[in-house]
Parts: sequence; C-alpha cells; structure tokens
Amino acid sequence: MEIERVLLKSINYLPIGKFLGAKSAARLIKWKYDSRIRALRKCGDVKSVAQMLKDRDWELALIEAELKASETDRLVKKAQRKNVEYPKMPKWNDELEEYEPNDFWEFGYERPYLTAEGTAKVKEALRKEAKLAKTLQSIAWIVGIIVGLLTILRFFGIL
Repeated sequence: MEIERVLLKSINYLPIGKFLGAKSAARLIKWKYDSRIRALRKCGDVKSVAQMLKDRDWELALIEAELKASETDRLVKKAQRKNVEYPKMPKWNDELEEYEPNDFWEFGYERPYLTAEGTAKVKEALRKEAKLAKTLQSIAWIVGIIVGLLTILRFFGIL
C-alpha cells in the first residue's frame, strides 16, 4: 500500500512528459485496483467490488480530464504564439452560476478543456497557418534566387 502511494507520487518527478506520466499513473491505478478487486471477488463481496470499480473509474476519469486539460493548454499556447484564432472560453453567467453553453469547451473536475470539435478546429487552424508560412517561405526563397541571379548577371555586365 505504501509502495503504491510512493510510486504514484514519484511519477510526477520523473523526467517524462505529462502524457507518459499520466498514462503510467493510470496503469498503476488500474494495477492497484485490479488486484484489490480480484481479492474481493474471491471473497464474494459484490458490494465492495462495485464500490472499488466506481473508485477506479473516478480516478481514471480525473487523469483523463487532466490529460485533456494539458493538451488544451498546449494547443491554446501554440495558437496564441502563432496568432491563430481559437475558440474562446465561454463567459460566466451570474444568474445560472455556470458557464454559458459552448460546443467547443467542456468543464472538467478542475480545469476546462476543449471538446473533440474544439480541438479539431484549433488543429485545423494551426495546419492552415503552417501551410501559409511554408508557402511564404517558398516565395521568399524564389525571390531571393531571382535577386541573386540578377545581381550576378549585372555584375558580369549581361544586364
């Protein structure tokens, strides 16, 4: 029991990305609960098994929400850095005491994150921006080559 807690805590300090760390934590949580669930099933304690399954699903849902929030943070920062439009977070409605409904954002346990539709929209905008940047870079290369050729021709007196 103590070893499991130490392992789960130490994953945060490993020099790996959040995605791999969260996946490792999810694997450890599954391992921890599955061993307990097997023991309870052998004893025939159906009520405790159901509660353990709920607890395991809750912990896995927390990790999944954290992964989605981290991916959202990464995409939003990249979109801001490249000046790309992305779906803005909905505004807070004081009367309903909740955020206004939005197709692009969901609200997890701790932080909001983009839905699949919102993520797809941001990724598409980033791809379009990258394609435009590549096209502009190609045009700059062509202009540079033409200017270089004209300079050489002028230097040798051909023009």
